[in-house]
Amino acid sequence: MQSRPTKLTMHSSFPIQEVLNGAWCLKKGLKFTPTSVSARIRRFGTDGGLIDVIVRNEEGVSEVLDTDLIPQRDKSKEEDKKGDQPKNCTYFKYDVPATLATEKGFVLSLSIHDITNKNIGVSDIRIEGIVDGQVQEVNVYSLSVAANPEEAGRVSVYPAGTEFDEGTEVTLTASKNFGYKFLNWTDANGKVVAEESKFVHTMTSDAALTANFEKLATYELVYGVDGGANSYQVQPTPAPTVIDGRNMYEGGTKVTLTAASNHIMTFTNWSDGQSASEISFEMDSDKEFTAIYSASDFLAAWDFWRSGSNGRVADFASEDNDAASLVLRNEAGATQGWLDKSQQSGPIPTRAATLPSRDPPSRRLLLAD
Repeated sequence: MQSRPTKLTMHSSFPIQEVLNGAWCLKKGLKFTPTSVSARIRRFGTDGGLIDVIVRNEEGVSEVLDTDLIPQRDKSKEEDKKGDQPKNCTYFKYDVPATLATEKGFVLSLSIHDITNKNIGVSDIRIEGIVDGQVQEVNVYSLSVAANPEEAGRVSVYPAGTEFDEGTEVTLTASKNFGYKFLNWTDANGKVVAEESKFVHTMTSDAALTANFEKLATYELVYGVDGGANSYQVQPTPAPTVIDGRNMYEGGTKVTLTAASNHIMTFTNWSDGQSASEISFEMDSDKEFTAIYSASDFLAAWDFWRSGSNGRVADFASEDNDAASLVLRNEAGATQGWLDKSQQSGPIPTRAATLPSRDPPSRRLLLAD
C-alpha cells in the first residue's frame, strides 16, 4: 500500500566551484517528482560570471532550464553596469518537467562560466517536488574510504554518505596530490578491487576501501633572466607546482621553457649556450637556466603583463625613468581611466583609449621614446 503523496522542499547552500551540483538520492520504494528549482545568486565584481541551470535524474534524463543568467552585482540594479540586461537577476525559479520523475536520484547543476578573476555567490538552493510511495525494508551497509598514505591524495564518494541500501551503486574517485601516483583500490583484507582511480562499487556488505598511492621523485626548476628583461618573459610549460617558493616537477615530466622578446628586449641565448628561444627537456634532476637578453635604447615601455590600472608605472624603464607612469587621454584631452586588465588579471577590453590585446609578450608593447 502506498503512502499519500507528500510535498517536499529541500534546500541548502553550497561553496562555489566551476560546476556546482546539488544531488538528492531516494530510499528504495519512493518516487520523487520534482516540480521546481530555485536559488539566490550574486556577482562580486564588475565583470564576468554567467550561470547555466541544468537538471537531471539518475535514470539519465536531463533538461537545460536556462542559460547565461547574469547574477546581479552586490549593489543596486542601477549601479550594476549589466543591470539593464534581461537575464540580470538575484533570484531564479523554474518549473521542472514531469519527465524528470525519479526513483533513484535528482541533481540540480549550476554551470558557472565566463568568469574572470571574480566571485559568484549562490545561496538558498531549493528543489521542490512530490514524494510518493513507501520505503522498502532493505539491508543497509556502511562504507568507509581512505587514502594511503593520507597526504598522498583525496578520495570522494558519489552519492555522498557513509551508509547505503543494499544494491546501491557508489562511484569512488581517487585524486592524487603532487608528487604521488595512484596505484589501486584495496579492501579491508588488502585485496585489490580496482586498478582504475575511478570505479563503481556495488554495496552488498559493509566495506572499507583504501586508495593506495606511490611517492614519486620530484625536482626543482630554477629559471631567470639577465640583461634587463622582466622575469615573466620566461615561461615554463606546463607550469610548475610551487612548494615553499620552489618550482617543482614530478620526475619524467617533459618541460618547455620559452623566452619571449619584444621591441626593446631581445633574447640572445641561455646560460648553457643554447641559442633557441624555446628549449625542451625532461625533469630527471634539478635544473637551472638563465635567459640572456640585450636591450635597445629606450626611455620607458609598458607590456601590461603585471597588474596595474591607470597611472601604472613603466614595466620597462631606462636609467632615471623608473617613475614614468601611463595616463590615457581622449581626443579632448580628458583623462581616460581603466580598471586593472593586465595579462595577470584577465582579458583586456577595447576602450576609446585603446589598450593592448592579449598577444604574446613578444608582440605586445607600448613605447615612450
